[in-house]
Amino acid sequence: IDYKTGSDGVKVKPISKLFEISNTDNNGAIFQLLVYCFFYAYINNYKGDIQPYIYKLRTMSIENLPPIMVNGNVLNSYLDCADEFWQLFENMINEIFDESIPFIPTTNEKTCSYCSLIEICNKKKSEY
Repeated sequence: IDYKTGSDGVKVKPISKLFEISNTDNNGAIFQLLVYCFFYAYINNYKGDIQPYIYKLRTMSIENLPPIMVNGNVLNSYLDCADEFWQLFENMINEIFDESIPFIPTTNEKTCSYCSLIEICNKKKSEY
């Protein structure tokens, strides 16, 4: 469960979309929740189901708790997408630490306005 104050999305199609640098679908909270699920299960040697949810604080009093949707299906357990997500996650981490692959800043400038590491790209928040 993750509590969010913004307008985070609860749908992704397909899982690989979470790893696209140009993704503008506002579904980063799904990525974050799946990481939480994987590491909770790993640290606790837990093999069972974990169903991730996003509590949208802005709309909690007026809408039901929406399920996370992956490829149009309710994500009843992170295990339903575990293999694909973990492979993509591992590839992303390997790419980050591969010195032969240059760092390429996002082209989605809206993302920069929220980034605490914006100086690394030689950008200023005032530009956004």
